[in-house]
Amino acid sequence: MYDAFISYASGDFALAEKVFEGLTRAGFRVWFDRARLRPGFDWHSEIETACEASLVMLPLLTPRWRASPWACYETHAHESIIPLLLEGDIETVGTPPLRRFHAYRVDAARILDHDWSPLVEELRAKSEQLEMEASRRVTKLAAERPPGLEEQRERRTRTRRRSRPRSCRD
Repeated sequence: MYDAFISYASGDFALAEKVFEGLTRAGFRVWFDRARLRPGFDWHSEIETACEASLVMLPLLTPRWRASPWACYETHAHESIIPLLLEGDIETVGTPPLRRFHAYRVDAARILDHDWSPLVEELRAKSEQLEMEASRRVTKLAAERPPGLEEQRERRTRTRRRSRPRSCRD
């Protein structure tokens, strides 16, 4: 599982690399294609799997991101998104589905000196929130077990034990 997935257009590789470095330095597990994809991997499958395994999607919004169908595709299906606005404004570089999210502005010209602490705090808060929600879902599922489920399991276990050869029971 990853804390974040960086979605970027290939023309923004240098910017994505700096975002990756800043977040990994802060202790986050970040999926970044150049760090994870290896020769011979099914890149399409690997990226889809990584998107699903990431708590938060971080699209790096630039005009190049907006023009990349693949970057838009990998972002729009995610439930938890923090857009990073690197160039332009949300109305011109963000797609309609992303305009509902408050974007975190990053000055691309000063990315080496950028203060990542507000984003780091937001990612930590988002991760904690999503982990609590997942825990609640598991608890709810456990509480909603159909009546008699435990008795059915116990009957199956007894039946299996009786059907084993004698040497297995001894």
